[in-house]
Amino acid sequence: MPPAGGKPLSEPTFDPQGSSVALAVRPDGGLVVVETRRNEMPADRPPSEPGSETVLFTFCDDPACSRPERKMAAELESPFDDSGYRSLAVAVGADDRPVAARLNSRNGALSVITCVDADCTTPRVTTARDGRDTEPSYESRMRGGVSMAMRADGRPVIVHRDMRDGSVSLLDCRDRDCARIDPVAPAGLSRGALPTVVTDAAGRTLVAYQDLAAHRIMLAACSDGRCESAAVGRIRYGPGAGLAMTLDGQGRPVIAWTDDNGLRYGSEWALKVTTVLNARILTGPRPEPPAR
Repeated sequence: MPPAGGKPLSEPTFDPQGSSVALAVRPDGGLVVVETRRNEMPADRPPSEPGSETVLFTFCDDPACSRPERKMAAELESPFDDSGYRSLAVAVGADDRPVAARLNSRNGALSVITCVDADCTTPRVTTARDGRDTEPSYESRMRGGVSMAMRADGRPVIVHRDMRDGSVSLLDCRDRDCARIDPVAPAGLSRGALPTVVTDAAGRTLVAYQDLAAHRIMLAACSDGRCESAAVGRIRYGPGAGLAMTLDGQGRPVIAWTDDNGLRYGSEWALKVTTVLNARILTGPRPEPPAR
């Protein structure tokens, strides 16, 4: 029997500066839904002081969220603006505990939120990337973003795009809290839609991204601090804002993206889905043994 219809996860809220929602699949097929909610500022608080926000974690036993259960809430400095870019990401480990990454659009800081206990009732917040003193422009905020995946051992990998210069880094966390990270900078990731990331059964980090110059969808396989890339799809019209990736039942990357013709009015776009059937493109052909 399919699950009953879903229920609201929160009361109706109104925030003119926006909020973020992210979700991830649990090992048992349920969901973890993460949302941000701006906290009201006291009337006597100076406007120059940053506010705060609450990041809420809700667990669902089925994909329809028919029985949502709020388990954890973390307090963070408010980002003040959530419109137009992906500032929140979440992944779930094999132990059913989530890890969330939150990008602060006010100063560019990257926070990682993890569960202290097995029941996910107490959060731990780690600063994976420090913020800066100067507040970025609206255009800079639109460049920033974060996406995330989880290794089999529970260590996250995070794609982080800097708001100020658009540069993209792959943050390979040495521990679950991302208190220690190894940054990797794959070539060609600085423009286009925010790259998306998964980890495969071989332990590699796979990153899908757009190559705007060549009009190609690219797939990078990264391990031991190095990445190799190959084209896996052709962008016919123009790079759209949508890009997502997962693994199918056979462990093959499945990439979805929007192909946009770029018209200012009456724009048309197509949803494309590509399954990478040949894993050898990620490692290159094996050299022939020397003749004897």
